[in-house]
Amino acid sequence: MKKIISLAVFLCPVLLFAQNFKITGRIGKTNPKVTKVALYYARNGQNILDSVEVHNGTYIFEGSVYQPTRADILAKYDGKVQPRMSRDLKTIFLEPGNITINSTDSFSNAVVSGSASNVEFEKLQNMAKPYMSRAAAASRDLEAHTKSKNTAARDRVQTQLDAINNELKEQVYKQYFKANPNSPIALFALQQYAGVLMDDPVETNALFNQLPAKVKESAEGKRFAQLINFTMRGNVGKAAPDFTQNDANGKAVKLSSFRGSYVLLSFWASWCAPCRAETPTLINLHNKYGNSLKIISVSLDKPGEKKKWLDAIQKDKMTWTQISDLQFWNNDVAVKFGVSSIPQNILIDRNGNIIARNLRGEALQQRIAELLK
Repeated sequence: MKKIISLAVFLCPVLLFAQNFKITGRIGKTNPKVTKVALYYARNGQNILDSVEVHNGTYIFEGSVYQPTRADILAKYDGKVQPRMSRDLKTIFLEPGNITINSTDSFSNAVVSGSASNVEFEKLQNMAKPYMSRAAAASRDLEAHTKSKNTAARDRVQTQLDAINNELKEQVYKQYFKANPNSPIALFALQQYAGVLMDDPVETNALFNQLPAKVKESAEGKRFAQLINFTMRGNVGKAAPDFTQNDANGKAVKLSSFRGSYVLLSFWASWCAPCRAETPTLINLHNKYGNSLKIISVSLDKPGEKKKWLDAIQKDKMTWTQISDLQFWNNDVAVKFGVSSIPQNILIDRNGNIIARNLRGEALQQRIAELLK
C-alpha cells in the first residue's frame, strides 16, 4: 500500500522523467518472523510511504525515482513485537534498475547489490563510522546530563559533540564530495556537509556549483539551491534585516531600537524539546550580561496555540523579550533571517551586523564573554 504526503517547503517543478526501480528482498531466519516491510523515500517533493507483505521470505517493491534517492527500509512484525531501529532499519539508495537486498539476521546488516549508489554509500558510511561512534557516546552523555539538569556538564558535552560533528562534516562528507563530485550520492554527501542549520551557506553554494548540471537541475538539486539561497539571508557579515513583531503582551518590538547593544536572536518553540533544553544557557546569559546583551526569543509556535507559547515562557522562567506572530515556519522574522530549523541562535553586534550563527551552550557563552569582557 502506497501513501503520498506532500511537502510544502522548497517545492519546485521538475522537467526530468522518473525511471522505474524494483527491489527484491529476501529474509533469512529471523526471530520473530517479519510479516511486512515498509519503504520510505521522497520523490519530486513528496514523501512516499509504501508497504508490502512478505511471502515465503520474499518481498518486492516497485516504484520510480528521478535520481539516486535515499530511502529507509523497515521490517515490521505481526504486532507482538515492535521494530527496533538498531535491528530492523536499513538505509539504502534507490536508483533505476533492479536492486537486491539480502538480510540473513537483521535488516541493519542486510547486503544490497545491483546498485552503484549503494556501493558508494557503503564507502561513505565506512568513512563516517569512527566519528558516528564518538558522536553516539557523546549523545548518550548529553542526554544523561540534560535529564539530571547538570547544565555545566551538558554544555561541555554539547561543545564536544559539536566538534565531533564538525570533524565528520569536514573530514568525511566534504572530502568525499571534493574527491567524487560526479558520484551518484555526491548531492547527498553535500547535504550532510551542509547540515540541518547550514552553518556556511557560501561554502556550500561553492561546492554545489561543482555538481553536474543534471544534478543541479533535478528536483532535489533545485530544492537544495533554494535552501542555500534562503539561508544566506541571515549569513554572517550581513546587516541584520530590521523587523517589528509583537511581544507576549501585544506590544510591538522593533529590532533597530536595540541598536548600540549586542542582540541575541534565539529561535525556538514551545513544542521543540531541544530548544527548551537550551533555556538554562539563555537564563545564565541574561542574568550575567542583561545590561549589555539583549536577548530576543522568537517563537515559531503554531496558529491558535498562543497559550502553549505563554505557558512555556512562564514554566521555563524566560524573563527577557519574547516575540511571535504564531505562524509556525512562516514566522516573519524567521523568514527574514533564513531560519529553517530550530533551535538556532543569531548574534548581532552593536551596529546591527550579524557576527555569529548557530552557537550553542559553552561555545555561545565563550563568544559572548569575549565580546563583553
